Amino acid sequence: MKIKILLYLFIPIIITACSVEQEPIEYGHDECDYCQMTIVDNKYGAEIVNKQGKAFKFDAAECLMRYIVHGEIAESDIALTFVTDLTKPGEFVDAKKGFYLISENLPSPMGAYLSSFKDKKTASEYHDKYDGELYTWNNLKAYFKSITKTHPHH
Repeated sequence: MKIKILLYLFIPIIITACSVEQEPIEYGHDECDYCQMTIVDNKYGAEIVNKQGKAFKFDAAECLMRYIVHGEIAESDIALTFVTDLTKPGEFVDAKKGFYLISENLPSPMGAYLSSFKDKKTASEYHDKYDGELYTWNNLKAYFKSITKTHPHH
């Protein structure tokens, strides 16, 4: 009987420990999994959750992108990818559905001048105001792959 009770107590822990979901970033405390800097600016945080439910946190979308492009995680192992909408600090959006602006008139934490947006309309408004280049997720990944060949991190 005691074994059954223990099983009922531990099964929910095991199930929740393996859930694949976004984990909040603790700004000012969590470290970027790419550059190891403390994540402080809630307008730029980003996150990957792998298929085992482990969250990898980043101080900016450029660190997340570099993490992927440099092969720090296999794309086949990624379950969820999030970026923060510049206009909604602390609010994650699905990175693959997001829109991106690289503008030298709009600095980001790691010097890539990369800002993320939930929708194309907002990204376009920022493009009109700050100039630069607009990207979708796949365009952005291709761009980072193209610059990585000539500027490796490691």
